[in-house]
Amino acid sequence: MTRERKRHDNDGLRKVCCCPRSKWNRCEHSWYVNFKPPSGAEHLRKSVDKLARRHIAGKDDAKAILEKLRTDIREGRFVIVKKNGVLDVAPPAKPVQNTLTVRQLLDQFIERHVATKFNDNGAQLSASERKQLAETPSTMNITMPV
Repeated sequence: MTRERKRHDNDGLRKVCCCPRSKWNRCEHSWYVNFKPPSGAEHLRKSVDKLARRHIAGKDDAKAILEKLRTDIREGRFVIVKKNGVLDVAPPAKPVQNTLTVRQLLDQFIERHVATKFNDNGAQLSASERKQLAETPSTMNITMPV
């Protein structure tokens, strides 16, 4: 009969050092956060020092930073992003402009999708098709959701 090893509940805080758990409050090594958002995204594992941009020695300070991070992610002030295969936190991307005229929308569409000058059939756009796109009225406003 094998004895199961008890897992410790760190409440999202841990240290990555060789110091025994009983001395974590007194050792000077960095604290690390483990956080998995309710959205089911991957676990975020990051140094508290990097999040705070300074060394955090005390567990209470590290807990406060972890709670602020959790709150910011849950309320949408930060999102978990993957940069070069590593998870990180960043402010959410905001739209460049939240109100576009039809002309601006078409200009963006042409720049992003029609710049290759091909139509749906794979043939090059004719002069009349390009002219038709260019002469679309620009009097209506379209409000994009933020």
